[in-house]
Amino acid sequence: MTTLPTEIVAVEGTSSARRREPVAALNHDVRTALTTVRGFAELMLQRDFAPAKRQQFLTLILAESMRLTELLERALAEERRHTTEAGENAGDLP
Repeated sequence: MTTLPTEIVAVEGTSSARRREPVAALNHDVRTALTTVRGFAELMLQRDFAPAKRQQFLTLILAESMRLTELLERALAEERRHTTEAGENAGDLP
């Protein structure tokens, strides 16, 4: 069984920990936006609101869905960048 040098293991552990932080933040942001969308949609289904209030709720739902789209697009772009860098760095290995 081959063991990796301690330095490589330490770097991998640090890299992994650094990648978990943005994932945790993304998870929080996505859940928050989804909870907002769901909450306002449920309210609109349960009650009749004045047109101005309905417009306010629909505007919030639209804004949160746009925020979700932006969050996910940025996360995918970051993952593509990371994958590309990992592929380029793999060529440096002996």
